[in-house]
Amino acid sequence: MALNIPVGQFVGGLVEACLWLTIGIYLAWIRPWRLRRTVARERLDDEEIEAKPRKAPPKLGFVLLLIGVFQIITQLDQAGVWQLSTAGGIVLLIVGVGGAVFGIRQMRRAHR
Repeated sequence: MALNIPVGQFVGGLVEACLWLTIGIYLAWIRPWRLRRTVARERLDDEEIEAKPRKAPPKLGFVLLLIGVFQIITQLDQAGVWQLSTAGGIVLLIVGVGGAVFGIRQMRRAHR
């Protein structure tokens, strides 16, 4: 595979995308799980229980996950992984819309 962009730019873009994915996973799944566990152990008072999720809500985590996924797809596209034809563009569109639908569903579940 011959890269259409410099290798450093490609690797840097993937590292940045992995950073967004890691932060998104933490905010969307790990942090709420830790907060629920702490509340179950009754180590937080009522004011702290209400204040902590407001600082960085799980919705932000799902948005960061989508940004990371879209950035990976963009980096791979710029690198020439997909020789985009009409079919390739349709596949990328389906992946993008599917990711957005998944993210919206997860945000609604986290809000309940």
